[in-house]
Amino acid sequence: MKKWGVTMKKYNNDRGFTLIVVLLAFCVIMVLLLGLITTVSSQQTISSFTEKQEKSIQYAEAGFNKYLWYLNEYSDFYEMEEGQEMVGQPIAYDHGFYQLEVLPPDELDRYVTIRSTGWVEGEETNKRTIEVQVQRKQFVHHVYASESEGNNIWWTAGDEVHGPYHTNGHLRIRNPVFYDTVSYSGNYIRGNPYSPTYHNIHGGAEKSETMEIPATNSSLEQWAAMDGYVFEGRTAIHLKGDKIKVKYIENNTVIEEERPLPPNDIIYIKGNQNNNKWHPDTGNLFISGELEGRLTIGAENNIYITATDPTEWYDDQEWYPGGQYRNDESQVPPTPLENPSQGGITYKNTTFGDPDNPSVWDSEREIWIREAEGEDMLGLVANHDVLILHHGWLRDGTDGNGWSWDYEWEKRWTGPFWNRRFRNWQRSSTDSRMYDVAPNDMHIHGAVFATQGGFGFENHDSGSRKGDIILWGNITQKERLAVGIINSTGYLKKYAHDPRMFYRYPPRILEPTNLGWEIRDWKEVTGE
Repeated sequence: MKKWGVTMKKYNNDRGFTLIVVLLAFCVIMVLLLGLITTVSSQQTISSFTEKQEKSIQYAEAGFNKYLWYLNEYSDFYEMEEGQEMVGQPIAYDHGFYQLEVLPPDELDRYVTIRSTGWVEGEETNKRTIEVQVQRKQFVHHVYASESEGNNIWWTAGDEVHGPYHTNGHLRIRNPVFYDTVSYSGNYIRGNPYSPTYHNIHGGAEKSETMEIPATNSSLEQWAAMDGYVFEGRTAIHLKGDKIKVKYIENNTVIEEERPLPPNDIIYIKGNQNNNKWHPDTGNLFISGELEGRLTIGAENNIYITATDPTEWYDDQEWYPGGQYRNDESQVPPTPLENPSQGGITYKNTTFGDPDNPSVWDSEREIWIREAEGEDMLGLVANHDVLILHHGWLRDGTDGNGWSWDYEWEKRWTGPFWNRRFRNWQRSSTDSRMYDVAPNDMHIHGAVFATQGGFGFENHDSGSRKGDIILWGNITQKERLAVGIINSTGYLKKYAHDPRMFYRYPPRILEPTNLGWEIRDWKEVTGE
């Protein structure tokens, strides 16, 4: 019995041990299962978080790309009401949102900074932000841009360029002074003497890619037509603040009217392209005055900048000495218009720095800067040349045979004398010279654009020595034209860039055909 009792006791101990093993195994399995469940759950959570993070950055990039699309359509989109409405508020996209912040360019930072933050709906605490700096090469970013520098035209003594300069052609240098970046796409040609002064971070000129100039300004006509501001044939415009006085010929009738600036800010002069600047059918614009507002004017042919109001047309008999017959020798013959001391086109509510010192050294930032304050902005875009009017004037009158477009208007007769036989004042037909109507100093505020020609002084190699062309803005031209002969005729150049044109442009001003927006820097920023 004892033996069997022992055996029975041993059997009971084995069964208890087995139960413990089973329980331990069960616990291990449960721990493993719980671990697996936790791992799977964590992986799902991580996967979900990663997916939301990826979605957030995708939404941020979508916001940037959307804004960049608008910039490609409207280069100054950040100035437009639609552009400002896109900034500072959540915009729904897919299953989430993006929100934009935009920092426009200025004279120091010449690029647009776009900050775009994206997040998944319901995950406002899980946002990602990118910051991208983009820059668009524009003609108006320069004080001077050209396709060609012409034939044997040099930058020389007395020439100062206050702003970025670029030419697609050869840069011919003697001893000018540059106060900003200088770039060229052709060759760098040193003259004699050669001692240029470069006030820029590069300490000289740099080779760069070309900026292709559009062949025509025809796109402006479409915008002008929307408001009924397309004028046919030779047109004179005097800028009178926020209005224009316009004079043109329609069906052999002179029409003179005053209008407000067009809602689209665009005027277009349509007509023939020929060399007869006075012909009533030619697409020439004659313009001067003072602008209050934003305006771009395109001309199918040439633009002539005048010293005084070009809508004041004159008849031969009231302008030229001896033109009116007199019965009394004591009556003095009419006196021709005198050359004004200055004239051209200026802004009414925009001020610039000192024209004698347009670039000022900023010791804190260690750069040369230019000053401009105001909202006025003008663009003048000719399909051919933009010229300072030198000789002659617009005529108003008939010669008895219908409209007379006698091109002797470019000459004045001097030495009027009293004809005792006929008892009247007469002019000498043997003593004639070109009538000079150009001012001593010509002021031009705005962007001047010549798609197939250039900017220059009409008949630059004749007449007396003038003063200065004082330009605040931009000159873009197919081929550089002369404005005078050194120490002989014409003008000296005082060209200063309007620094506002780094970020605010004349309405619909033409842009390079081969360059869009380029990314200067892309990065993700934290802490948002």
